[in-house]
Amino acid sequence: MATVERPRVSRQAIVAGLQQLGLTPNAAVMVHSSLSAFGHVIGGAPAVVDALRETCGTVVMLAGSWELTGVPAPPGLIRPNNAYFNASSWAEFDEAVAHATPFRPNLPVDRWVGRIPHALVHEFPSLRGPHPLLSFAAIGTHAQDVIGAQTLTDPLGPLRVVHQLDGYVLQLGVTHTSNTIMHLAEQMLGRSLFYRYARAADSNNLEVRLHRSPQ
Repeated sequence: MATVERPRVSRQAIVAGLQQLGLTPNAAVMVHSSLSAFGHVIGGAPAVVDALRETCGTVVMLAGSWELTGVPAPPGLIRPNNAYFNASSWAEFDEAVAHATPFRPNLPVDRWVGRIPHALVHEFPSLRGPHPLLSFAAIGTHAQDVIGAQTLTDPLGPLRVVHQLDGYVLQLGVTHTSNTIMHLAEQMLGRSLFYRYARAADSNNLEVRLHRSPQ
């Protein structure tokens, strides 16, 4: 059976494609991406980040660390419509907390988020939010404003800033099932909050809200 050769894509070709979309140095973009969808990128994930930096003024990506910091809900703490599982006992909960990694800004990005956000966080002078489950990373003109909007009780703050900047959502090889801006739309429509749990530091465990209740 013949092997299908993957197309080779250069950073310059990615820049040209982004410019054809109408993106400019004034643009703020929330990027969701799949490196493998490009084919073979010459220079790998950093080349994609470089192309985004060259084309857009502010680049934002999800940089969550759920796989390392997340823990189940405590036993017996049942919240209606929370769509999350509980530890079966306090022993199981304590063990999960003990094995969870305390959040810090240099943690790896979750594998399901992808290699391009990991490159943004670890190979470029980007800023990363403080949220132990759902941090965002940003680089460029408005990076400080974007990341400064994230708090432990308002993890979607960075998306709100992108919206206020008349920014764009850029889907590179992924569908809207990966589009985090949908959660901001849900919040703006008054969706009830979700609760999730994480080990936020060495000495404490933090309950965090992924969606804020309507005021």
